[in-house]
Amino acid sequence: MQKQTLLTQIHGYPFRIRTADNKLQDDKDIALKAVGQNGLTLKFVSDRLKDNRDVVTLAIQKNGQALEYASDRLKDDKEMVLLAISRDGSALEFANYRFKDDIEIAKYVIKNYHWGFKYLSNRLKDDRDILLIT
Repeated sequence: MQKQTLLTQIHGYPFRIRTADNKLQDDKDIALKAVGQNGLTLKFVSDRLKDNRDVVTLAIQKNGQALEYASDRLKDDKEMVLLAISRDGSALEFANYRFKDDIEIAKYVIKNYHWGFKYLSNRLKDDRDILLIT
């Protein structure tokens, strides 16, 4: 399949990237087109692009849950985690553990997404300030 053909197909069906060959899944233009329509298509791009800040930022802007498919390096990036939880508090589930134990992030998640409590560290689940928020 050619790049232009896939770009056209992705326009109407972003998950078409799932069946593309590895070379096309590693093409930044194609990845940006797909994640720009549905952030969860990040799952189907190459590992190299799952570590690309531009691609992952766009994916997370479309769907905070896309953090699940980001590289470990970006799951450990506070800016990425804050962007993801601002879109969907349950995205904290996919962040590096240190963010699940971060009081600032915990307060944000609990204030905006009460059900996000389950993604906090055990230490913060017992924290008086956090319990007062819930």
